[in-house]
Amino acid sequence: QGIPLTEESVVEWGSATKLFVWVSVMQLWEQGKLDLEKDVREYLPESFQDIFTYDTPITMLHLMNHNAGFQEVYADLFIKEAKDILPLEEALLSHVPPQIFEPGTVAAYSNWGCALAGFVVEEVSGMSFADYVHENIFKPLGMEHSALAADLSDNPWVQEKRKELQCYMPDGTLIPDCFYYIGLYPAGMCTSTLSDFETFGKALLAEDTPLLAKEETRQVLFTPSAYLGNTNVPSNYHGFWVLPYGVEVIGHGGNTAGCSS
Repeated sequence: QGIPLTEESVVEWGSATKLFVWVSVMQLWEQGKLDLEKDVREYLPESFQDIFTYDTPITMLHLMNHNAGFQEVYADLFIKEAKDILPLEEALLSHVPPQIFEPGTVAAYSNWGCALAGFVVEEVSGMSFADYVHENIFKPLGMEHSALAADLSDNPWVQEKRKELQCYMPDGTLIPDCFYYIGLYPAGMCTSTLSDFETFGKALLAEDTPLLAKEETRQVLFTPSAYLGNTNVPSNYHGFWVLPYGVEVIGHGGNTAGCSS
């Protein structure tokens, strides 16, 4: 219909949202409130204590590297009705994926594992994950056109602008309604302007980033935390994947029903 994509348009980040989880984890680690190598069960309530197959500790590093051993489960990842959105703890417990590999042995991408890490952030900080990100990432960076909550209600402007976004089939056929809520929202719900997306990316590159109190923490974030097989070739940097674009790029892509980032 000739509606332009502009600086004020909002688009979905998809799994690039996961970077908020890993930055939040590093902030709490920097403050001494979270140990990357401690069994995450020590941070979780009783409801999570008996849901895992292996007694081997599951550390935050396992969750960052996606090698905690979980099978990927897509049930209720994308939700059509807002009434079906559950609090994060309930959403996690409603579809616990089988832990089919011992932690640390096999890398298998896990939306659930990332959302679990987001819940650990909630438990350690005493805030909802959305509130934590607003207070410790969006606000310091001036990201005023970003929403994160499962229903985007944390930013009514974004919530309204999202309604303008249209999705199409490869042949140009309009998909009448491609909006879905993501129940495990720390794993992929962020929606924002391209400007806010760029702001976050630049903040990760800055030595004096407002995201972290110490440059040493940023250096730790961008050191390898997992390798390909038994090689010395890095595959993951504390939640940031190594992407082969001719040169080694560290980052994260994302996809939803209508957007790629």
